[in-house]
Amino acid sequence: MAILQDNRKLQAMTVEDADGLFKRMVALKASMRREEAAKDKRIAELEVRHHDAVAPLVTEYKALESELLRYIMAHPERFVKPRKHKVGDQGTYGIETDPSSVKVDKDALELLKTFADEHGYFIYQAEIKPIKPAIAKLCAAGVDVPGVLTPRPATTRSARSARAISTTCWRRDMPEPINLENLLSGIIPETLEGKTAAAGQLVRIARRIVPVTSLLIASARRDHFAGAVAAWADWCRENFDIDGADRDHRRVIGDLLLAFYDDKAFFGQLFHLPYNKLLALTRIPADQLKAFASHLGGNIDKMTREELRDAVKLWIGEAVQEPKNTDGGLHSSEEPEFSTIVHSILKMQQASLLSEVRDDASAALLLNGGFRLLGSALEFKKHEDVPDVAFLSSVKAALLDEVSEIEAAISRAAQA
Repeated sequence: MAILQDNRKLQAMTVEDADGLFKRMVALKASMRREEAAKDKRIAELEVRHHDAVAPLVTEYKALESELLRYIMAHPERFVKPRKHKVGDQGTYGIETDPSSVKVDKDALELLKTFADEHGYFIYQAEIKPIKPAIAKLCAAGVDVPGVLTPRPATTRSARSARAISTTCWRRDMPEPINLENLLSGIIPETLEGKTAAAGQLVRIARRIVPVTSLLIASARRDHFAGAVAAWADWCRENFDIDGADRDHRRVIGDLLLAFYDDKAFFGQLFHLPYNKLLALTRIPADQLKAFASHLGGNIDKMTREELRDAVKLWIGEAVQEPKNTDGGLHSSEEPEFSTIVHSILKMQQASLLSEVRDDASAALLLNGGFRLLGSALEFKKHEDVPDVAFLSSVKAALLDEVSEIEAAISRAAQA
């Protein structure tokens, strides 16, 4: 039976021999770095030459483009129909319609709204419709509501107003209005459509609870409790039963969101992240956060919590702890060191190993273990920066010898 690796040469090596191998590796690594630096230098020089050659061409092109544009603007009547003038087979110039002008299907506005809410796009405006009865109640209670003109006292409705009110009453063939207070009291809609709409609204609210409450808590501290942290903390506790770490975590998340409140695109990305990711991002200074997000390729929403936390640690210069082995792997503290196990096997004579193979089960056990060890070693060697060709070639030769012996055994079995 062929042996995969002959250790006699390794056993005969001295420390000086090993030092020589290492020194050669260091020299090779230095040569590789020099070649890499030379490559980068050549690329930089090529880019400079390219820029110098292209710069005057770009300048002339932009000047001609500007002159042609002024001509088009001076003679719009020449670009009515057709709107573009064709110059042989070289292309066209003329007037284009504004690509920002689009038509929107009015019957699909709800789909557009759902799409925008799910992805954080600010592509629609919500129309504000005052709820006059609610406003009237506030005014009657003495609340000064901004934007309300002189509130009229409650009087007997005229026939006209009564008719107008009757026309706005809900009918059973209409979708049930969603009453959040009823839902929170356990009163649910009767129809399937109503249940679907109510559940959808609650799910959307649940997904936004953390960023919304964080914004409210942080903006309240900034706008109404400046210099009065204790009063702000009492306000959070008395009104929302939020205290301690929960309150402080929401506050720093809110501060983070407020820092980008006017940057609608980036704010939208942050606003749709879950609590644990937002909390991880608060460790990065606000003036570095967009650079950090760009460094990750805009994939924060696709990362796991652990991946994002590790990325944050690397960004701020903290060491990333190696994951603990929890599957009984090579470094489990409850098992012997892996190297001890391997050395124990290597000390065994070939005859002793063969004696351990007593039946199909023990043969399969050793074979599976051997495959896993071999596969792990090869995976490492194949993916080194500079693969060890000599080592891989020797392994390949040994494996091919094994294949030949296996094929011979199969052939003998077929002839028996």
